[in-house]
Parts: sequence; structure tokens; C-alpha cells
Amino acid sequence: MCNERRVCIEGAKNFRDLGGYLTSDGRYRTKWRRCFRSDHLGNVPSTDGNFRLIRDTLNIGCIIDLRSPEERKEHPYMIPGILLYKIPITATVPTLSKSERLALSTGEHAERCMYFLYEFFVDLKSVWKAFFRILVVQAQKDYAVLFHCKTGKDRTGFCAALILLLLDIPLEVVYEDYLLSNKFCDLPPIDTLKNMDAQHFAAAVISTARREYLARAIELLCKRYGSIRNYVEAELGVTAKEIELLKQMFLEEV
Repeated sequence: MCNERRVCIEGAKNFRDLGGYLTSDGRYRTKWRRCFRSDHLGNVPSTDGNFRLIRDTLNIGCIIDLRSPEERKEHPYMIPGILLYKIPITATVPTLSKSERLALSTGEHAERCMYFLYEFFVDLKSVWKAFFRILVVQAQKDYAVLFHCKTGKDRTGFCAALILLLLDIPLEVVYEDYLLSNKFCDLPPIDTLKNMDAQHFAAAVISTARREYLARAIELLCKRYGSIRNYVEAELGVTAKEIELLKQMFLEEV
């Protein structure tokens, strides 16, 4: 273990605990060892030691994999004794034209495409509905839940934001958690991007977590639905009772 937040395990850079975050009223905090987020586990060596760390030490009993079938095929993994749910989300925006994809590769529209991607996440209601169906059930078990995509940054970052905001964690704290991907994945500082050539700029923009990306999605959610809770209840079908259940399972008194 590296520290309370980050979990050090060979082959995974962005594996972390969502515990220890205070709610807006300061009365509660998220429980440690109950909910984890990470990058994919396909590079984690399949050893008994790693399996015991994930399954026994961290007490993870359920993993939700948000990667596409192609990504899972490229980096497969299996951990004995852990439930694995697959909810595929493509890592790219499918509506980009050929010219836009070409422009993206040269850096011309890289930032615009990332904003588009986060707006795209908002419309993936069937995906998030399936995710919360699983989460509500698994949160009631006596083990922790882990969810991940490929790098643990965009799809996982948006998903973590939904959970934390639903638990009444302050928005600024949610942004801070989101931006930790840059630290743990050794990504370049935002203010250095302007000094790169077009191709390296495009690659860096796509691989870097930027507050503005997540903010675009959250602002769009609130504009359309009034609040994150309204979105989760009205569009994802999570009831008020289930939201309170998630709070009971993932929060503790300070």
C-alpha cells in the first residue's frame, strides 16, 4: 500500500480508494475500503500475492469493468473469487466524422473532442442505469466494490463523480479526486501542453485529466435536470430509498 488514497499494486498505476472524503455538512465521510476506482488490471501479474491483496486485503468482492470488448480482449484478466460485471463503454465518440478524426490526430480539435466525449457520457443513461443497479445490490454486501475502465481517467472519472456527488461530497473535492489521475499516471502538467508540437499536444490533451472536461459534463447535467440527484432518480431510475441505502453503506459519521 502506498498511502491511504493510492493502492500500490504492480501493473496498475491509478488504483485508489474513494474513502475519507467529507460530506458538505462535515458530519459524514466516505468509508475506507468500500469503493475503489482504478485503471485496467490486465497488466497486474496473475500471482497469488496480487490476488490476495485485491480480494482479501482490500476485501474487493465485485468488479465493474467499463471497457469496450476490444479493450478487454487486448488486456484480459481474471481474479478467482471476485464477481465481474461488464458494462462496455466505447472510449471514443462514435459520431466523429473522418475529417474530425484526422484533425484529432494532428491536434487541431483534440480539446473539442474531449469536451464532446464528456457531453457524450451524460447521454449514456442505459449504461449508468445498469451500473447503479449493480452498485445498489453490491453495496449491501460485506465486501468492497471496484470499478474501472482502461486508464481510470475519463469513464471511471465521470462515474466516480456521479457517486461522490450523490453522496453529498462537495464539488471541489470531486474535482480534486478526478485530477489525481494526472498525479498517479505521471501525466504532464496542464501548463506545459502549449509548448508541445501538434501531435504531442493532441496525445497529451487526450491522456490528461482536465477540470474543464468534467465540469462540462456536470454543468450539462445540472442545466438539463436541475441536479445530479434529479438525473440519477429521474433518468437512471435510482429511488430515494436506494440513494439513502448507498449513503448508509458508503458513509460513516465523523
